[in-house]
Amino acid sequence: MIVRATGPRGSLGVESRAWRNRNPGNLRIRTTKPPVDHVAVDNSPGGPFGIYGSECDGWADLTARILQLYRNGSTTCAQIINVWAPPADHNDTHSYATGVAVALGVHVHDPINPSRLSVMRGLARAIQRQEGKRNDPAWDMGEFEAGLLLGGCGHE
Repeated sequence: MIVRATGPRGSLGVESRAWRNRNPGNLRIRTTKPPVDHVAVDNSPGGPFGIYGSECDGWADLTARILQLYRNGSTTCAQIINVWAPPADHNDTHSYATGVAVALGVHVHDPINPSRLSVMRGLARAIQRQEGKRNDPAWDMGEFEAGLLLGGCGHE
């Protein structure tokens, strides 16, 4: 059962912004198309970031955005992460993309297909690990799986 909340959880400064906001990809609020289901806005530096009502909703929006990048021609970890965490935002994009590729067991410039559920699972978790903190509480895997499907990722 997915329980929806109305705001952030946890303690500021203890857990990552991604975990507090149920936003595993640290997704910024889109101005052209509303996110799947954000319930509030985190206006901390670098934002505004979505605060989702459930982990499922956060994973669903992450999944939908990755699939949109893939449909728009980003087919490698390097291409996806270059848009996801661009150098212009003071990200170490190369290290981020390399970490994601290593987690997937591919080279950073190898083509991947995130519409495959097994690939999306690995890609989404690798992004969440990059965006979160090591000491974050565990994410609910039932909501993770439901979010991938809600975000449009198909079965194998």
